[in-house]
Amino acid sequence: MPVDLNALAEETAALVRPTAHKRGVTIVLHADPALRPVPMDGPRIKQALLNLLLNAVQASPASSEVTVATRLAGGRAEARVRDRGPGLSPEARRALFTPFATTREGGTGRGLPIALAILEQHGGGLRLEDAPGGGTEAVAFLPGARA
Repeated sequence: MPVDLNALAEETAALVRPTAHKRGVTIVLHADPALRPVPMDGPRIKQALLNLLLNAVQASPASSEVTVATRLAGGRAEARVRDRGPGLSPEARRALFTPFATTREGGTGRGLPIALAILEQHGGGLRLEDAPGGGTEAVAFLPGARA
């Protein structure tokens, strides 16, 4: 069933804002108005976005922003979640999608593997990139997007 990724990103951001506020982090959403509904299981994709947003908030220092940007890119819908944290160490990069591998105190190491599995079940994927100026950007993508 087609779901509005912009609305789903806003709903997910609203769920995470109280946690972000406690940490002194602001969540900013940039929705692409050209993006039309995409075939997906909305609750499952919301879970993937929730995992990405929580990771970003936890990685970001107080008084910083986490941005969530949706866009249409080459027939794919993308949700980009960018933190302002220290970025990924080589060790963390090697274990990104390994279940139960974590570098965070109290982390479970389940968020990224679950998000990746959900996106792959939809024919999409997930990659993490170094963000310009520091931090990490998680890029979640789904096929079947149109303007």
